[in-house]
Amino acid sequence: LRYQVYTDPLRLVLECPYLLAAIYWHLANIVTAGRTVARCQDPTCGALFVVTDRRQRYCPPPAGWQGTTGSLCGARHRKRRQRQQEEG
Repeated sequence: LRYQVYTDPLRLVLECPYLLAAIYWHLANIVTAGRTVARCQDPTCGALFVVTDRRQRYCPPPAGWQGTTGSLCGARHRKRRQRQQEEG
């Protein structure tokens, strides 16, 4: 995807070489609706998610999750770091 800005007359054009890329761009735009999207900081995940809190670094828990309120990815990452520190 690439944006082009033309000045005479002033207009913004989204250039997309493939139809599927344009469809995904529009779908992502609808889903995020101007909200911030981030990548999960857990190295084993890396999924994209809509940020609901500016401090959020990991994916939110799955819908209907009955466990703790925190992220599963965050818990995994913290546990992995703890084990690495214990090993040396």
